[in-house]
Amino acid sequence: MSTKRPRKQRGFTLIEVVAAFLLASFGLLLVYEIWNGAISRSILTNQREDALAIAQSLVDEQRVLRVNSAGTTSGTANQMNWTVTRQEYGPPSTVPGIEWRPMKIDVEVKWNALVGQQSISLERIVLVINV
Repeated sequence: MSTKRPRKQRGFTLIEVVAAFLLASFGLLLVYEIWNGAISRSILTNQREDALAIAQSLVDEQRVLRVNSAGTTSGTANQMNWTVTRQEYGPPSTVPGIEWRPMKIDVEVKWNALVGQQSISLERIVLVINV
């Protein structure tokens, strides 16, 4: 009499396949979230750099134009709204032949980002010289 040996099973069970699929899906979802978060932070960083460049250029513009009166100016650049406020910071001083006045310049740049409204502000004290 011959006895047959049972044949060993080959392949994966359905539970193993489902578990592997869930594990792979979880891994891909995790990679996607990390990638998406990195891109969002990169976009926000670029927007902040743009806003800072706009604010610095507005401060430099006020310095070059030698605006010696208080007031407010506003506008838009690169889909960002900016406001420049000039205030007298102290009494004018007169040196023979040169009159200078300290001015406080406040610049605020606002924009809408993926995470909501963002803003950046700069304050500078500038000596406006009238020769």
